[in-house]
Amino acid sequence: MKNARRLLSMLLVSIMVLTMSLPVFATDVTITGRGKTYAAYELLKEESRSTDGVIYSVRDEYRATLQAVTKKTTDKEIIDYLAGLNGNQTEIDKFAKEMHAALSSGAATQTLAGSDTGVTFTGLEEGYYLFLELEPADEWKTTDPVTGEFINHADEVSKAMLQPVTGESMTIAAKEDEVTSKKKVQETNDSTGYTSDWQDAADYDIGDHVPFQLSGKISGNYDEYDTYFFEFQDKMSAGLTFDGTVEVYLNDTTLIDQSAYVLTKISDQEFTVTFDDLKTRVPAAKAGDEIYVYFTATLNENAEIGATGNTNESRIRYSNNPNNKDDFGFTPWDLVIVFTYTVEANKVTDQGDALVGASFELFKVLANGTEISLGEIDGTQLSTFTWKGIDAGKYILRETQTPPGYNTIADIEFEVKAEYETIAEKAKLTRLYVEPSDVFTATLTQTGEISGMLEGDIVNESGIELPSTGGIGTTIFYVVGALMMIGAGVVLVTRRRVQK
Repeated sequence: MKNARRLLSMLLVSIMVLTMSLPVFATDVTITGRGKTYAAYELLKEESRSTDGVIYSVRDEYRATLQAVTKKTTDKEIIDYLAGLNGNQTEIDKFAKEMHAALSSGAATQTLAGSDTGVTFTGLEEGYYLFLELEPADEWKTTDPVTGEFINHADEVSKAMLQPVTGESMTIAAKEDEVTSKKKVQETNDSTGYTSDWQDAADYDIGDHVPFQLSGKISGNYDEYDTYFFEFQDKMSAGLTFDGTVEVYLNDTTLIDQSAYVLTKISDQEFTVTFDDLKTRVPAAKAGDEIYVYFTATLNENAEIGATGNTNESRIRYSNNPNNKDDFGFTPWDLVIVFTYTVEANKVTDQGDALVGASFELFKVLANGTEISLGEIDGTQLSTFTWKGIDAGKYILRETQTPPGYNTIADIEFEVKAEYETIAEKAKLTRLYVEPSDVFTATLTQTGEISGMLEGDIVNESGIELPSTGGIGTTIFYVVGALMMIGAGVVLVTRRRVQK
């Protein structure tokens, strides 16, 4: 009897782990956090509970896994090992991570679909559990309540959670965070000198180098990863051509050396910027920091005119599971759009008939008053003159050759104005017009969208242009008239002398 008491005492000491609470009877465990699938694994079954502690036994279905991870053989050794983890968070995390890798594809005690707010396991018996998030939530978007801009979110797998279930309902916060990303473009008006903040739409001339910004926020759970993969993926429509270089910054202030990342140009419209391990490549980076990528793309001859626009979108591929370095997630694709327009001038007579034989040159007026030619079009055989790919700004249309028998028109000065959404998931062109309004008119497509075409008739008046008051013609009349009067006076004086 004495030996039996001593054996029982030793057994109670060796298997008493993790909690000293008195038993109450409830079986619900809620995990708060965003996730697609969660699983509960009862590693140890609670056999009894007293004021002295809890007696556990190893569940048969997880014995082999526990033996492999703990490198222990008997149930007592396994339980003693787990009891020894108390207070050593590093070793607890290591054990949980190894168990996650070993069990995530195996049978669970209970598996549930998650939600945006959490999941509740019911009917769990008392024991020592490992809770795993097997799949992270799908990516999602939110709107900043202050700026109104869209933010792209991507979930990550929570750290594995070890928890005694004592029969009392409890709530556990998932040990996870998220990665966010943004894509922006910047607008510049050449005629006013105005440059916008980073936004979701802009307009540019064909041939312009359009500036773009990518940004991604590192997970707040960054310290839990042994390695951290982080890659920007960017693709653009056929109307944009990647210019081939990037600049990358940590927190938009510190330039990151090119040796820290790999820039891969997949095509003229697609590239990636890859950190194979952000932890080693950028040692200064920490949880919650942001990586910024800046680049330009040329608006080319394939550019879409009008409301269709020319898109550029990006996303981030990143490590999303601190328990498994080979798991990756994606942020949602984020899109910005670049608009461009066309001016079309129809040369007509004062009767409204098409008129050939003129030539025109279109100039853009810069903020300093400089006129930049956008091209001269020879209209010897043309009556319609088209300049494709212009943006909002001030312009001068100048007739450089006039059809015989017609008067040369004065320069036509006009300003193209555009209105579009600057904060939107996919920005829309909402208005396109010209001032003064009687020069060119914006046309619509058959579906009612803004076509991007600014069209107008340029009228040539027939006849000879007479000089106006104060011009050189008036001076010529004055000079000729004066000479005639002097000549008449000479003739009159000569005649009088002859008569005398």
